[in-house]
Amino acid sequence: MDSRLTMRLAVLALGVAEAMKCPGSPSLIHASAKAQVLASASCTEVQEEILARVRSSEWQDPHNGGTYSLISSSPREMLLSRRTGDGKYTDKMAMTLAPAGDKCQIMGCSESQVFSIRDMSTNYCNLRMLYCGTAEGCSPVKHDFPVLESQVSPSLGAGSSAAACLATAQAECTRGTLTGGIYHMLKAYGVPRVFGVKSGFGGLPEEQNWVELTHEAVQDIHNKAGTILESERGNARHADMAGMLQMHNCKQLFILGGDGAHKGALQLGTALKSIDHECALVAIPSTVDNDLNMVDTSFGFDTACTEARDCVSAAYVEATCNANCIGLVKLLGNGSGFLAMNATLAARNVDMCLLPEMEIDLPKVLAHCEHVMATKGHAVIVVADGAKESLFRRAGISMEGDVGTWLRDQIMDHFKEKSKPLTVKYIDPTYMVRSVKANANDSAYCAALADHAVHAAMAGFTCVSVAGGPGWAREL
Repeated sequence: MDSRLTMRLAVLALGVAEAMKCPGSPSLIHASAKAQVLASASCTEVQEEILARVRSSEWQDPHNGGTYSLISSSPREMLLSRRTGDGKYTDKMAMTLAPAGDKCQIMGCSESQVFSIRDMSTNYCNLRMLYCGTAEGCSPVKHDFPVLESQVSPSLGAGSSAAACLATAQAECTRGTLTGGIYHMLKAYGVPRVFGVKSGFGGLPEEQNWVELTHEAVQDIHNKAGTILESERGNARHADMAGMLQMHNCKQLFILGGDGAHKGALQLGTALKSIDHECALVAIPSTVDNDLNMVDTSFGFDTACTEARDCVSAAYVEATCNANCIGLVKLLGNGSGFLAMNATLAARNVDMCLLPEMEIDLPKVLAHCEHVMATKGHAVIVVADGAKESLFRRAGISMEGDVGTWLRDQIMDHFKEKSKPLTVKYIDPTYMVRSVKANANDSAYCAALADHAVHAAMAGFTCVSVAGGPGWAREL
């Protein structure tokens, strides 16, 4: 764990009365939360209600479906444990009750060993769900009483009210393939309702674009290409999006996409802050261009590289099976050439690869084509879409054209002027590389990204992105 995060957890526990005893975690790395509240009931009634919730088979923890057990009890002290809804983790709580006139002062501390970010967000809610009342959305078993919090050190990610613990009951996703993984992890946290938003940011402010996701709808989408949620590049006004999230009291929004989606998430975060609505925004890099700063690998890039390599191999077959032939492949990559470069390195039969990062001189490109054709009789060229920036600028033409067809025509015209026979087999697999089912590596990476995106949101992080590099399984 990051030492700064450990320090932050320690700082959160300061300033709360020392009378609040902690059960004591056997782990050196653990999270904790303390709370001190005043209940409008006698300590006997408070203890009866807490024990009734712990012992009742009918009472369900509304936070995320956890189950409580009593370890030990005395007239004024209780030691409890709580099993998380998925059955994976057990937290411990110590609670002390002290009479205060006709009221009862409740002092409690919850601790959990930290295995992942998930364990940092539940401790405060562990305590709060034991004594929250109907006014706060809970269902008492024997006694219903209001409480006033006087001192609270909420664990990372949990708000300082019962409503904040219950507010994780609704979350949204704005796009496709990752949606299934996010859905299942949210369900593991006990979130009862998850919505998908069609048409991305553009569809967010429109009620008809909100679709409640079900297990049946997402159970096999990881085996399909594309998205069950319509994708769109357009944006709505950030104020309108923020207003819709506030109207639905949405507390988490997962945004899947590239550079534009990440910028939009940051702007949406500003809009949400301006209306004082708390909503965790977590972005997941999903772009075949792999062009996000500080992100080594985005989801979908590995699959796109595999498909792009096959297209380059097809161009090689065409070039070698036809006399005086050049196989020309145009690949995605408007601002970066990662896809073209990696497909070229994987195919190992490319004679020239033109990238956006290069300053490209057309006469030199044509001269190299002549040289390769004279020595080998065939050639394979890969050009990234963004290579047109330097080619078109030097040629003095509009940037609106297609660099693949333009380069094809330039090569053919050049050889025609030289009276040299030439055939160019042009392949544009733009939609092929982005419309195929995720390969095994991307599928595993996708699952890890989805899990950690939900962990981050549940821990209270916002305006963040989750990603990994070559060692993603260890780094996330």
